[in-house]
Amino acid sequence: MNDASGINGSAMNKKTFKSICLVWLTCLLFGSAQVHAQALFRLERNEVVAFLGGANMVYLQKAGYLESVLSGHFVQSSPQFRDLAWEADTVFRQGTVIERWRERAHFDQDGGLGDLNNQLNRIGASMIFSQFGQSESLEGLEPLAAFSEAYSTLIQSWLKDGRRVVLLTPTPFEISDNPHLPNLAQQNEILSQYVNVIRQLAKKHRVFLV
Repeated sequence: MNDASGINGSAMNKKTFKSICLVWLTCLLFGSAQVHAQALFRLERNEVVAFLGGANMVYLQKAGYLESVLSGHFVQSSPQFRDLAWEADTVFRQGTVIERWRERAHFDQDGGLGDLNNQLNRIGASMIFSQFGQSESLEGLEPLAAFSEAYSTLIQSWLKDGRRVVLLTPTPFEISDNPHLPNLAQQNEILSQYVNVIRQLAKKHRVFLV
């Protein structure tokens, strides 16, 4: 599924999603995201930005709002953007490794594109925009500690290779216009606990948070 409703059935229209993107970018560009990071947000010359996350990140990349604003604001930097997001991706499994480009090929041992960090190295990624937590929150609060540990491991692996990291907080669930779909907005209280964990991780690893 390639629209903003993602795998969860929440009805996020394009206007709402565009508004959220603009809020994210305002926070990044004008200081609200600097609380945990060690330096002001910027894009270096020929910066390669990789997008990681689930269905909402896939939609974000396809809609182009984030790329457009970043490219316009940092026009002298000539940033490049690479999509490694995949529907249903979580901190526990990334489709770019096990589905789309795969760590290994189907029939030989050397034909795949490697694990996530190998793929990031292949594309020369120097900055990560990551959004996880919404899909994981559908499992309730029981996996919260495991979510924190798995996300922390991912962040550490990105930072180890010198990349800068921006953590995007999960998009809230909305009430669907389709009466046959569940009202996942009721999950937002649980989702808020995942957001709190993400805030703690941003502080721990001193990365950008929006």
